[in-house]
Amino acid sequence: MSRAWAGGSTRQWRNQRQRALDRDGHRCVDCTAPAVEVDHIVGRGDGGTDDLENLRSLCVRCHDRYTRAQTRRARGGRRPREQHPGLI
Repeated sequence: MSRAWAGGSTRQWRNQRQRALDRDGHRCVDCTAPAVEVDHIVGRGDGGTDDLENLRSLCVRCHDRYTRAQTRRARGGRRPREQHPGLI
């Protein structure tokens, strides 16, 4: 089973998650691969809700892509500089 990220592991979130997967035919809405993740279109931190209209089914690859893009936006488009492993 997938991680229930923003909605937590409440029964209500699990029900909404299942409804989104069923609505989308358990297929990624971006690439049609099998969907195992449910993503908030507008993140909860940005005022999004767990309403079905704000949820989309995604495969792991597409979900990771959206998550990375969201993280970049939150950081202002910059990745923090990483030290070379030999210098740590």
